[in-house]
Amino acid sequence: MLRLTSLLLLSLVLRVHADWTITQKVEGGLNSSQMTLKIKGDQARLDLSPGIAVLTDLKTGDSTTLNNGARVYMKIPGTESAKLRESALGLKDGAGIETPKLAPANRKEKIGEYECEVFTWGIGELKVTDWIATKYPNFAPVLEVLARFQNAGPAKAAQPLMPPLESFPGMVVKREMTHRGTVTTTTLISAKEGPVDAKLFEIPADYKAQPALQLPTSTPAPATPAPAAK
Repeated sequence: MLRLTSLLLLSLVLRVHADWTITQKVEGGLNSSQMTLKIKGDQARLDLSPGIAVLTDLKTGDSTTLNNGARVYMKIPGTESAKLRESALGLKDGAGIETPKLAPANRKEKIGEYECEVFTWGIGELKVTDWIATKYPNFAPVLEVLARFQNAGPAKAAQPLMPPLESFPGMVVKREMTHRGTVTTTTLISAKEGPVDAKLFEIPADYKAQPALQLPTSTPAPATPAPAAK
């Protein structure tokens, strides 16, 4: 039994570190496009549009944004990504936020070929509805891959704003987000395991570097004066 369990765990690890391509369609607001995430080992590439791609080192959190139209790139160290999270959330040193939790909507709907359970969650002015396919084939390795990506680089800035991936009972095949009256819908097109070209994670030789993003360091709170000696 122990040997069988070990083999299953090894199989999962091998699947997680395989090459993956995850494609989504985004509609609504200013984000109508197709997004493609490619992962090979410890390297990730997120194509936000034909013109913009973000390369991320999943170990260090360092990322590089490619502007394919202007043929320039900008590097962001993993340390700056941490500041980006604090800046985006308006956090001060030692502060935190309460992570949202999935809430069942107690209904089922079919999205494409998948029967989905509907869940909701939200944080602040952001309200989200997820259609989750609990019988999506081999969804666990895909969630593990997404978790690795969301724990590194710029993607980590948004991680505290959503429920932890390990709490999802299946694959999100559709997500509807509403923020200040703007509705954005993301639909999963495919999640495939297969070879990804290593050259996709390289900076093209003819691209020129732009100055690295520098965010201000959080200012520590002033120390409380010690009481005067009597």
